[in-house]
Amino acid sequence: MYVVKSLKLHGFKTFPRETVIDFSRGITAITGPNGSGKSNIAEALIWVMGEQAPSAFRSGQMEDVIFAGTDKLPPMGMAEVVLKFEKLNPQKGEDRYVEILRRFYREGEGEYRLNGKRVRRKDIQDFLYDIGLGSKSFAMIEQGRITQMIEAKPEERRVFIEEVAGILKYKLKKKEAESKIRLTRENLDRVEDIIAEVRKNLNSLRQQAARARQFKKLQEELISIEKKVTAHKIALIEQDLKKLNSEIDSIQDNIVSLSTEVASIRAELETKKSEILERENDIALLNKDFFEKKLKSERLETEIKNKTEQLENLRKRLENYETELKLFEKELTDLDEKENKEKQNLDLAKEDFESLSIKTESLSAQVASFKEELKSKEEEYFSIDRELKDFETESYKISSDLNYSKKEKESVLSEFENKKQEIKEIEEKINEFKEKIENVKVNIEELTTKIGELRELKQELAFRLEELNQALTNKENEKNSLLVEIKTLENRYSQIKGFLENREGFSENVKKLIKEKSELISGVIGDFIEAKDIKVNFFDNFISRFYQIIVPKNKESFEKLVEYCDEKGLKGIGILNPDAIPSKGENIENSLTDFLIFKENLPEKFKSFLKNFLIENSNKTIEKNAVFINGDYYFADSGIYYIGTKDENGFLSLKARLKEIELKLIDLKGNEKAINEEIDNLKFERDEILNEINRVNINLEELQEELNSFNTEFNKNNQLFELKQQEKSRLEGEIERLKLTDAELETKIKDLSSRLSELNEKIEKSYEKKEKKSLELNEIKEQLEYMQEELSEIQLIAEKRNSVIKSIEKELEFIKQRRKEIEFRMEKSYQDKENDKNTIATLEKEIENLKTEANTMVDAYRKISAVLTEKKEILEKKKSELSILEKKVFDLRRKEEELTKAKQEKEIKKAEFKVKFNNLKDYQISRFGEFKSEKTENFEELNIQFEKLSRRIENFGAINLLAIEECDEQEKRYNFLMEQKKDLEKSIKNLTRDIREIDQTTKTLFSNAFDFINKKFDEIFKELFGGGKAYLKLSDEENVLDSGVEIYAKVPGETIKRISLLSGGEKAKTALAFVFALFEYRVAPLCVLDEVDAPLDEANVLRFGKFLKRYKDRVQFIVITHNKTTMELCDYLYGVTLEEPGCSKVLSVRLEDYS
Repeated sequence: MYVVKSLKLHGFKTFPRETVIDFSRGITAITGPNGSGKSNIAEALIWVMGEQAPSAFRSGQMEDVIFAGTDKLPPMGMAEVVLKFEKLNPQKGEDRYVEILRRFYREGEGEYRLNGKRVRRKDIQDFLYDIGLGSKSFAMIEQGRITQMIEAKPEERRVFIEEVAGILKYKLKKKEAESKIRLTRENLDRVEDIIAEVRKNLNSLRQQAARARQFKKLQEELISIEKKVTAHKIALIEQDLKKLNSEIDSIQDNIVSLSTEVASIRAELETKKSEILERENDIALLNKDFFEKKLKSERLETEIKNKTEQLENLRKRLENYETELKLFEKELTDLDEKENKEKQNLDLAKEDFESLSIKTESLSAQVASFKEELKSKEEEYFSIDRELKDFETESYKISSDLNYSKKEKESVLSEFENKKQEIKEIEEKINEFKEKIENVKVNIEELTTKIGELRELKQELAFRLEELNQALTNKENEKNSLLVEIKTLENRYSQIKGFLENREGFSENVKKLIKEKSELISGVIGDFIEAKDIKVNFFDNFISRFYQIIVPKNKESFEKLVEYCDEKGLKGIGILNPDAIPSKGENIENSLTDFLIFKENLPEKFKSFLKNFLIENSNKTIEKNAVFINGDYYFADSGIYYIGTKDENGFLSLKARLKEIELKLIDLKGNEKAINEEIDNLKFERDEILNEINRVNINLEELQEELNSFNTEFNKNNQLFELKQQEKSRLEGEIERLKLTDAELETKIKDLSSRLSELNEKIEKSYEKKEKKSLELNEIKEQLEYMQEELSEIQLIAEKRNSVIKSIEKELEFIKQRRKEIEFRMEKSYQDKENDKNTIATLEKEIENLKTEANTMVDAYRKISAVLTEKKEILEKKKSELSILEKKVFDLRRKEEELTKAKQEKEIKKAEFKVKFNNLKDYQISRFGEFKSEKTENFEELNIQFEKLSRRIENFGAINLLAIEECDEQEKRYNFLMEQKKDLEKSIKNLTRDIREIDQTTKTLFSNAFDFINKKFDEIFKELFGGGKAYLKLSDEENVLDSGVEIYAKVPGETIKRISLLSGGEKAKTALAFVFALFEYRVAPLCVLDEVDAPLDEANVLRFGKFLKRYKDRVQFIVITHNKTTMELCDYLYGVTLEEPGCSKVLSVRLEDYS
């Protein structure tokens, strides 16, 4: 039996600091004020036992169990609860203490540990089921659950009976079996799909493999022919290369002869070219002098022409000067006349302007006087007008306020009605959101449970995957060790086989004879003898004397070998005469031949010889030929005794060891195949689990998305609910405000109406005053306007006169400036005229000099032209001679180029042959592993055969050469899958049988428990109620396996009725009667009761306490209560308080110390 030893909380809900609560047998009470966190202790017990539903912890999601932080403490990243059990009277080898741990991280990951070892949730639940506990156990009654047990659906109530009946583990096994059947059927479907696909591919691969084998056979024939064809082609190319080399040497001799002749002619050409170059240089110098003189002549002609044009322009300009001077003199005369006339007009205008100025000053003084008077009158008028406007403004403002207040009052009344209607609509919305929130809560809880179950399944799969990976690693290691052993044996096998095949240890003469005359030899004696048992190695030393003896094929071969050895002087060689007549030996027991195996073709003479040797243990009595177990041997005929050894590396031992290695390799390879099959099976199962994990992950993601969606919807509806509540409160406040506003507006309207009447009287009086002042102002304005008009007319005339005076003064100034300008220009024209006359005289002299120089130049270049013509004629003659020589060189060079081209073509052809030769050589070496140049007589026939085979291979089309290997692999895979299919079908059959057996066991266990609990329930009910009747009934008596459980009760003095019609206290007592009835059938080691006594009165609390005391020796009770009577019944008391807001602290008191 197990009891709870302690509970440790860290980061769970309101317990941020590590808190340890020790428990003892008996009754432990936990008390504390509301909100202190005492129920969190009961929830921690349920949580550590593996509960997945957040609603069990009064949470919306699992992350809510992690300490959320306070003003002083930050939030924590994980929650951890450790529950420690103690086993009373443990058996030898059993642990006294068992500790289960559960952690949950804010990221959504969690873990379980059992005695420090990481385990699955299932492992925790299996342990708890075995000791009679569980997160949903009837003995774990959290806050509010006592009445829920009674009000629960019949199917939910059935679970409590199943728990005490020990059925839950069978149901779990059934669920696992059904899950395994589902997975196995899915695997079977997948295997059948794969088999169909493999079968389909296999038929195709078989055909491809057959074609590939035929193709490879043709290729081998093709390679054999191609080898001969290639050797023949190489021989032909070598012949062609020899012929080409001879032709290239002949062409090269002709090229050398032509090159010598060309060199001689080129020397003569160089002499001619030097002579022509000298003459061309002379002509070039004359040409240069000719062109320089002709160019200078042309330049002089151009200069003469330019200076002549300049002279004509200067003569025309002299004529223009005369005309310009005459015009200037006439303009000066006109300016004098105009100046006299303008001076007279200026004097008249000044006299008129002075008269107008005196009149303007007089009128301006009168206008100023009238303006002062007008200003005084206007100030009086504006004062009256401002007073009137103030009255009107105030009147308008009061009228507006009055109208606004009336409208505002109407608006307030309308808004008041609207707000009342809005409150009504919001109340409807609030009820709607309440309903939505409750529905979403149900969905969230269902999804959270599903996610928890999937996470547990994922964890179980992960554990199985880890086990498979470990098994795979072990098998891979086992396989690697096996492969190392196989490789070591194969290497040893190769070494021994090589040693024997290469005749290691044989004399050089024997090796030489076998190599040179192998056609006459069947082998050596050692080739025809094997030991039956490797352990019998004592005669190996004896047999080695005869091991190298040559065995000829026949008598003729024997004679030839003897003759050859004599001829070549090969000594120390033994040759067995195959026709020697065997001696008739006795039938000796324990003969040497009994330990040997002989192959065919070993002469009987030698067999008979070996048969005469006994196998002896002791050499004390020596009468016959014998081989001793210590390795010695004795020849009786000669009386010679040889001291030998046990040779474990003798030829017979090595051959026997080779055979032993062969057998061991067969055995090891068989083991390797078996391990490979096991590895394939493990990999297949691992892949299936990985696929299942992927499916679980996909389902988790989908469910998480759905949960997130519901959480979002929940938060949204919750926010909307709160917003509507706030809106309702706001609207109710606004209605109160509107009532106050309406009363204030009524008072304001009355006050404004009174003030408006007073202002209207003041406005009428101000209008009369304003009218009188307006008439006075108009009279003064009319007089002022008349005088201002007269003053404006005089001022306008005066301004015009002043403008005329200024205009005349400007004109006079212009005349003065123009006179100065004309006088200056006349003086400049006289100077320019004299300068131009001097320039004309100078130009006439320069033109005469230039004409003389130009005539001299023309005579000079004409003389040079005559000399040039004579020299050019001589040069053309020399060039003609050069052309003849160049043509001869060209012809010779063309012949040389033709020969060079012919040589190059031969070289190219030679290079092509070399490339072909090298390509064929490389191809031959790479393809056949050797170089060979050899003509074949039947080349054409072989070539035709090669072409036919090539075409046949081409006609094969695409060939999958890997098909042979792939086909073998697919055959193995097909056979493996068929075995898998049989195993899966067998597994489904076995699981189905297991489910039937579980159903039968479950039915028996449930029926027995139901009958017993039903009887005890009635007894305890009567004891708690002081009478009455209660019983349990199956909802569907025909279906015992799935039927729900109904509860009926008759309180004393009433008729039997359904449990839902009982009062709260009656429900609580009925539930307790049901719980204690369950205890009667099977005692749970721990019972948690969270405020189950809350609905009970004092008398019923005492009855409740009586039952606690009755069971406390068998059950460990943890009671969370506020009731003092209940506390007095307890053996231990813990108090829970808030150390600071949001942080719980536990205090303990041992009540037995105070009793």
